[in-house]
Amino acid sequence: MAGDNFFCENIIIKKVLSCGGVIHFSRMPPGPGRRKHMKGVHVILELKAPSGSIKRVVTFRLKPGDLVMETIEEVCRREGINNGVILSCIGSLQGARFMNPERKPEHKAGYAYGEPIVLEGPVELVFASGLITHDGAGKLMLHIHASLSDPQGKGYGGHLIPGNKVLITVEVVMAEIEGIEMLRLYDDEIDLPSYMPRQK
Repeated sequence: MAGDNFFCENIIIKKVLSCGGVIHFSRMPPGPGRRKHMKGVHVILELKAPSGSIKRVVTFRLKPGDLVMETIEEVCRREGINNGVILSCIGSLQGARFMNPERKPEHKAGYAYGEPIVLEGPVELVFASGLITHDGAGKLMLHIHASLSDPQGKGYGGHLIPGNKVLITVEVVMAEIEGIEMLRLYDDEIDLPSYMPRQK
């Protein structure tokens, strides 16, 4: 379908190449007639999208007092998984520790994660998912985001960090991915580690 145009909100996709190719798109101005002309900033985005498949699924249950991220890391190391996804992670926590982005002008992107947010328990782990990646030296790096709620049902969420203990149970389903090198490397453009998948 190379060369075809696709409308998606205020963006026209100009050209779609095969996996790992380049997508050209033009950002359209808001308002009436935006589909009739192409004024405004024209952008070319090099979007590399390596493809792979699920090799196997691993599932386990964490018991009261277990540390969530630390145990997931331990299972990944034991099973030899450093390219994967956390498909589902639900349960309850004694309390929650997570981070959210905040404005930080000293960073190139203008934003970075702030200080840890601590939520006193009990806390429902409504859902968590994420990526199992590694750096250039092969060091395992998890990137997990979680949705949480307190006893009154008030919702919270953010970037999960180490130190979260299981209250009653946490049930995890994760998949190992083959065909993709799921790297997390320093990105000079944003001055932070970033997900940089590569085709194996």
